Amino acid sequence: MRRILLAVLMCALGLIGLSAPASAQQVTRPFYATFTGATTDIVYAPGFDFGPNWMVTSTFDGRCPDGASWLISFAGSGYGTHLGNLTWESSHCTRVTSLAPPNVEIAGGHLQFTAANGDALEESYQAVGGLSVEGDQLCTDTAATFDGGTGRFTHSSGNALEHGCWPASIQGPVIHDLVIRSAGTIAYDAADRR
Repeated sequence: MRRILLAVLMCALGLIGLSAPASAQQVTRPFYATFTGATTDIVYAPGFDFGPNWMVTSTFDGRCPDGASWLISFAGSGYGTHLGNLTWESSHCTRVTSLAPPNVEIAGGHLQFTAANGDALEESYQAVGGLSVEGDQLCTDTAATFDGGTGRFTHSSGNALEHGCWPASIQGPVIHDLVIRSAGTIAYDAADRR
């Protein structure tokens, strides 16, 4: 009986060793990316307008638990360290905080970068401060957290600060010519492959 228990214990320890996370080989590295894109979809809260009903919000079926004026999506392409040429898609909850001057809060952001080989890097983000004017551009900063993905990014982690700008001449929330620059650190196991 003792030999059977010892054998079971040894097998269990062996399985634990075999199932160690692939992230054991993670190394923290600098992360930089520049990506461009535009709005692909926008859904307004029922009853919201830029007039007397500017404070109307919706949870968008739980996607925006703190309420948002609109739910907006973006897509585009770019280049990043550890990713190379990439495509990206994102969405976030936007709530108007004032009309004069116009200002918004960005929360509940989800972004996915996809590298040329199909590996995906996931990030969540939210605004740091409001809108600012930089020459003929409107800009905003977001704090991003890398939280997994696929392929070599399966167990990724890290943080970045992202600075996004678009022409100030654009009226309303639908944005074209969006340019985002991201800088931070990322940890992942390059041995994680599909």
